[in-house]
Amino acid sequence: MGGGDMKKEIRFLLPEHTAQVQALGFACGLTAGMAMPHYPPDTLPPIAPIQALSPIATNDPALFRRLFREGHEPGLFFGRQASQELAHVLAPLPEGLWFPICMYFAEEHMQIPKEEKQTALIDLRIQQGVKAFHTIYHKHLA
Repeated sequence: MGGGDMKKEIRFLLPEHTAQVQALGFACGLTAGMAMPHYPPDTLPPIAPIQALSPIATNDPALFRRLFREGHEPGLFFGRQASQELAHVLAPLPEGLWFPICMYFAEEHMQIPKEEKQTALIDLRIQQGVKAFHTIYHKHLA
């Protein structure tokens, strides 16, 4: 991710946690989709989608690739389709918040339950960004 020091630790157990893998794929597709249209470089969402504290390990790489791709394709489509609106939400925010917004949106979209404590600690700007992404998503769904 461009510019920020934010790192997200990722742990997956497959095949039990398929929704998390699909959400990661959706978030990565979303950032790639937003970056594809012709925007000046200083307004683009980050192309490098993630920084992890450690490699993602799985006992089933083929399943991981399939699930990631299943999430990636709809994320890429939505990111391309709504790129101007999504980039408009991200542009005023620090780059370090861009991917967390995409990731939290993807996790909510894939209906991954959040712990109450964790939700309360999420940066207000991330919460507002995720809410804006939902509004844009539902507008494009109609």
